[in-house]
Amino acid sequence: MAFDIIIHSINIGFCAVGIYYILQNGDLGRSRFRFVLLLILLSFLSISIFSIGYDFTSRPLFHLLVNYPSIGIPVLLIMDLLLIVQLLNERDRKTRDRQSSVLQTISTKINNMLDLKQIAKSTLEEMLGILKLGGASLYLASEHSEYLELLWAEGILYRSDIDLSILLAKEVFSIFSMTEHDNIYVKEITGSKEFQMCSKMKDLGIKTAVVVQLRSQHEFIGLTLLVSKEKIELSPEQKQFMSDIANWLSVAIRNAKLWEDLRKAYLKIAISFSKVVEAKDHYTSGHSENVASLSVRLATYLGLSKTEVEKVYIGARLHDVGKIGIPKATLNKTGALAEEEYKIIKEHAYKGYEITQPIDSMIKISDIVLYHHERYDGKGYPLGLSGERIPFLARIVAIADAFDAMTSDRPYRKGISYKEAVKVIDQNKGTQFDPELAANFIEMMKDSVEVMGKGAKREDIPIVTNNELTALFSESPTPDVEI
Repeated sequence: MAFDIIIHSINIGFCAVGIYYILQNGDLGRSRFRFVLLLILLSFLSISIFSIGYDFTSRPLFHLLVNYPSIGIPVLLIMDLLLIVQLLNERDRKTRDRQSSVLQTISTKINNMLDLKQIAKSTLEEMLGILKLGGASLYLASEHSEYLELLWAEGILYRSDIDLSILLAKEVFSIFSMTEHDNIYVKEITGSKEFQMCSKMKDLGIKTAVVVQLRSQHEFIGLTLLVSKEKIELSPEQKQFMSDIANWLSVAIRNAKLWEDLRKAYLKIAISFSKVVEAKDHYTSGHSENVASLSVRLATYLGLSKTEVEKVYIGARLHDVGKIGIPKATLNKTGALAEEEYKIIKEHAYKGYEITQPIDSMIKISDIVLYHHERYDGKGYPLGLSGERIPFLARIVAIADAFDAMTSDRPYRKGISYKEAVKVIDQNKGTQFDPELAANFIEMMKDSVEVMGKGAKREDIPIVTNNELTALFSESPTPDVEI
C-alpha cells in the first residue's frame, strides 16, 4: 500500500511540474506544450512499468488484470493530445507555406506591373483566400490625407449597395484609434450614429473590421480594410502576413507614383520637342498636334488600351522631331525640292529615332518616329518595310500624318478638303496605307467630313481635348496640355 502511494505521488509530482511549467510560461507555444506532454507521458509510462513489474512479483495475477488496464486510458488521452498538436503544427506549416507562396506571387506581380488596380485586385483576392474573411478593399489617401478614395474592393465590399467609396481620414483614425506606431487595428463594429462608416458597415452585416495602414517613408499613403460578418481574433501569424502584404503594397503604390511622375515628364518633353520643331518649321505649325489628335482618335476608335493610346499620342507628337537636325533653309523652301534636298529631308526619320531612342526603354515610341513614312507596299522610307512588318502604331500615325498634310495649307499649295483627303486615303488602301486601318479611319471620319461639307471650318471640328486625354491615359490628372 505504501509503495502504491509513493509511486502515484511521484507520478502526480511529474504532472504537477508539467502543468506548472505551462502556467508559468503563459504563451507556451505548441512545440513546448508537446515537450511537456511527452515528459508527462514518459514519466507516467516509466512509473507504470516499474509498478507493474513490482506487483507482478508480489501480487496475484487477478490483481494485475483488474487494476492495470485502466492505465491505458490516460496514456491514450496524452497520445491523443500529442496527435492533435502534431496536426495543428502541420496545418500551421501548410498555412505558412501558402502565405509565403502568396507573398512571393504578390512581390513578383508588383515588380512586373505598374497598374495599381490590377495589383490591388490580385492582392486582395489572395488575402481573402488566406485569411478567410468576408471582404477586403484598398484605399489611397488624397494629397493632403483629408480623405481616402477606394481603389479596389473584393468580397462583400465589391459593388455593394452601401457606398464606401470615400472615407474621411479623421473618421477612420478616430474609429480605429490609429497612430503612427502600429499598422494593424481590429475593431468590433457597432451601429454607432457618431460615425457614418460604422453605420454603413453595420448595415452590411459586418461585425469586425481590420485596418492595415500603408506607409511609404513614414508618410501615410492609404490602407487596406478587411471585414468579416463574424467576430474574429487575429493570430500573430495572420498579423505578420497582413503586415508583409502592407509593405509590398506600399512599395507598389510608391513605384506607381514614381512611374506616373516619369510619364508626365515624358509627355511634357514630347510637347516641348514638338513645339521646338514647329518653331523651326513655321509652315507646319500645329501639324504634330493635329497628327497626335487624329492618331489618338483612331487608336481609341480601334479600341486600343490606354497604354497603347498614350504611346500613339507621344509618338505622333514626336514623329517629326528629327527635323530639328535638318537645315532651316531646306525645311522652309517654298518651291520644289531638289533630289539632294529631298534626301536630306528624309533623314529626319533616323534623326528622330536617335533623339527618342535613349528614353525609349520607358515609353516605346521610337518605332513610330522611325517608321511613320514607311508604305504598306514597301516603297516608303527609311527601310522600305512592307505590310505588317511596319509596326502597328506607326501605321496608325502614317495615316493621320498624311491626312493632316493633305488638308493643311502650305505656302506653295492650298490644302484639300476633308472629303477629298478621305478619298485619297481610300484610293491608296493597300499601297501607301494599311487597308484595314485606312477603312477604319474613313469610317471614323464620316461625321467630320459631313460637318466640313456643310461649310464648317477646320477649327470647328472636335478633336481630342485635355480632359479626354486624362480619361484615356489614367485615372489621375495628366499635365496641363493644350490640344
